[in-house]
Amino acid sequence: MIRSYHPLHATLTRRRVHLTVLAVAAVAYLAYRLPSDVANTYIAYGRSLGDAGDLAGTEAAFARSRAWNPQDTEAPWIRAHFYRRHRQFKQAATEWHYLAQMLPRDIDSRLSQSEVMLRMGRPVQAVRVAEEAVQIAREELDLAVVEGSKKQIRLVLPIYAKTLNALAYTRALAMHDLDRGLHEIDAALQIMQQFNHVNGLTLGVDPNMLDTRGYLRFLLGDLPGAFEDLEGSVRSFREQYHQAVVLTPWQQTNQIVLAEEEDPQVRGARTSLAVGHHHLGLVRAALGHDLLARDDFAIAQDLGYNPQEGVW
Repeated sequence: MIRSYHPLHATLTRRRVHLTVLAVAAVAYLAYRLPSDVANTYIAYGRSLGDAGDLAGTEAAFARSRAWNPQDTEAPWIRAHFYRRHRQFKQAATEWHYLAQMLPRDIDSRLSQSEVMLRMGRPVQAVRVAEEAVQIAREELDLAVVEGSKKQIRLVLPIYAKTLNALAYTRALAMHDLDRGLHEIDAALQIMQQFNHVNGLTLGVDPNMLDTRGYLRFLLGDLPGAFEDLEGSVRSFREQYHQAVVLTPWQQTNQIVLAEEEDPQVRGARTSLAVGHHHLGLVRAALGHDLLARDDFAIAQDLGYNPQEGVW
């Protein structure tokens, strides 16, 4: 077959030559950079590919970033959060596991790994990893007590309570040993109450912990107790969301939607409020308050909750 000439062929040829020159220039540039700089360049490149829909390209670029700087403990966080945002849970779990191997005493990486395992449909492994996080937090607290460091105790105690909360909520989502989960969240709430009292703090009950206990009570059939907890947590979540939106500088230009997309505090407050309304709706439906339950579900979806993704 004889290829007919078309002006587009010349344009495409020039473009290929241009891209080749850019690639050679990029390689030459990277050759004179520090390994960490090269790794960060690949991360940025991978994120741009993923945002454009090329997740396979992202995975290849991220693999190169790891090869250039394998001991970096910050890059796995960036890669994992990017994968999670794009619902690539298997890759996110791999990054969290990679980080946990480098930082064997890190609690946050294990809790994040536990969450993505739940989303992958691996509840038993999710609970096990969350239990590891609680064990680490407990050991850190015991060490602080043995050393008699009041400063360290004040630092570690809230972490231990919040890790207990994460484990209890993981049990609820996994439908695994719910009675034990209720005991754990009760312990977390008691720890924080004592912590606030000893330190003269006037903070209210953590709404995340109230939400966890309310959802566990719902699953265990204690509807009055669940309603009391969840009504209180939703009230607090609503106040937090309002404060986060009001405090964001984006509100000055009335770009609240953009603020939610770019401000993690606003996005987190919105997510908590959405999940809280969904939990409260479940309880109201079980109590026979169908109209109020429907309102809660509608609010949750308006705030971005997707029931197809399960209860979070």
